[in-house]
Amino acid sequence: MNRRSFLRNGGMLLGGMLATQFTGRAAVLRTCRSDNDNFSIDLVTNRPAEASELLHPLLSAMAAGKRIVYREFPLRGEHTGDLVFIRQGRLIDYRDGAAGYADELAGIARRLELPATLLNPTLLRFAVGGGASATSAEIFQGPLLIGRVSLDEPRKTHRVEGSRGAITLSVSEGAVRIVDASCRHQTCLKMGAIRQAGESLVCIPNRIRITLAGSNETGIDGITH
Repeated sequence: MNRRSFLRNGGMLLGGMLATQFTGRAAVLRTCRSDNDNFSIDLVTNRPAEASELLHPLLSAMAAGKRIVYREFPLRGEHTGDLVFIRQGRLIDYRDGAAGYADELAGIARRLELPATLLNPTLLRFAVGGGASATSAEIFQGPLLIGRVSLDEPRKTHRVEGSRGAITLSVSEGAVRIVDASCRHQTCLKMGAIRQAGESLVCIPNRIRITLAGSNETGIDGITH
């Protein structure tokens, strides 16, 4: 059984990390305490088993001692296959040789022949997370913080303008989700809600990032296209 199959069935040993919880297609991998920073790797590919194998040694090195959440999402239609790396709530260009782990991530992208236009691919998400409740959502346009929304407010929607269009956020019961987007693929609408400090949603075409803030941020990150 390959590593992806272990993840999907709720059990996987990854550099000392044991999967101890599984809900749907999400596996939680727990380890001992570490001071490593927070990150997520999201990958849209039509070769998910190979991608999981390629990412295994890098995840082991990056996340030793941290809690990792794995999710996978089947996508329908035509999507842009690529790899996105978010670190400490910031979108990192892995093609920039100066970025941490850039060489390793670029090598994985080349092996998977990314970026590329793919039909009915799979989105794989590996992210460090901690579980603290969030109190607000911080909204970024590129590197600029353009807004902050309290999660204590009753059900409400917020329209956020991006570089190529707009997205609409829904805030309800302490959670945030994207309910409408101008981007062509609209993968973000399939991601569901985020509610823990450090979790993020990112709309790449519109350069919009929503990061949840709380008293004990530990970071789970998401990707949208």
